Amino acid sequence: MSGVDPELREVEKSLLSHSHEPERVAEILENRYSLTGAQKPYLVVAQSFAKQETQEEIAKKVSNRGIKKDDRPSRLAHARTGLSKFIKAAQTAQQKLEQRLRKDGGRNISLSAIITTKYLADHGIPAYEQYLPLNGLWNDYVTSLLFPHENSSAQSISLQHTVQIAGKLASADFHGAKLKVVSAKNPSMVGLQGIVLWEGRSNFVIVVKPNPESGISIREKIGGLRIVEKRGTLFQFTVKDANGASINFDIVGSRFLYRTADRSGRKFKSKSVDDL
Repeated sequence: MSGVDPELREVEKSLLSHSHEPERVAEILENRYSLTGAQKPYLVVAQSFAKQETQEEIAKKVSNRGIKKDDRPSRLAHARTGLSKFIKAAQTAQQKLEQRLRKDGGRNISLSAIITTKYLADHGIPAYEQYLPLNGLWNDYVTSLLFPHENSSAQSISLQHTVQIAGKLASADFHGAKLKVVSAKNPSMVGLQGIVLWEGRSNFVIVVKPNPESGISIREKIGGLRIVEKRGTLFQFTVKDANGASINFDIVGSRFLYRTADRSGRKFKSKSVDDL
């Protein structure tokens, strides 16, 4: 015992304390350095219980606060909260910029040199160009979904194939799709075109391209986010096959009142509708 380095002994004691009780640590060290002990050149350690103890401490703290584990917000709830904050922040930024440009006479000046992607980003407004890569991914996704075979193309689609394609589109994911409003209850929405950032049960959140030379309104000059109600709205989008041939599809918004996750599990039924 007298020949043992005190610093080494303290290191070994510290290591053993993570996996053994103090009494057991003393016993191991006593046997290790005794003349009649095992005299093994290594330490026998066990799995640390620090993580388990930490979890127990957390559970105790949560219990003391009267909060149950099941009541904690899920990751989905956090995502929805983050999305809501993002949309509100973007709308607020757009309104402030509209007011600023209106005050500066934005209706009478050309904004082509001003309204750039960087300019919009600096003002906290989502820029259309930022989401073109997302649209590119969606185009590849929908092309492989509708035309999985090499010999399948837009020209080869028959009536039977149209029904099959409609079933696939009814359960497809439209995040990243470029949609155009063909008709709507709100006349100001007609002609609106943009990339889908989020699909809710009753609306699409899209980002539209700024049109600095637009004579309609400063809002059209800026672009940014738009929330388009599905009910009473007819949307149109274009899909290209592997050869680049295009085919247009329409979405009857009133028949599309489902979230993406809900639509993916529904079976498409071919039937006539009265609101076409």
